[in-house]
Amino acid sequence: MTIVNRSSYYGIDIFKFFFAIVVIAIHTEPFKYYRFIHESSLYDAICAMAVPYFFISFGFLLFKKTHMESSNQIATIILKAIYKIMKL
Repeated sequence: MTIVNRSSYYGIDIFKFFFAIVVIAIHTEPFKYYRFIHESSLYDAICAMAVPYFFISFGFLLFKKTHMESSNQIATIILKAIYKIMKL
């Protein structure tokens, strides 16, 4: 298996942008008066994927950052990442 070292993953960024808009739509309910969209199975499926996508992409990027590090450095990187999330 070949691991590609890249600093940017544009596909992940595009999906993060899309799912950020979906999360906003979940909280603001812009389609609540459009019954055919609001009760759609596709709408529900997309909304159900939004938050898990952020966890999955975070885990992927964290793995890419730590896969060649020693155990002490991995612990430091993970603690920094958790601290960064908790600051938000």
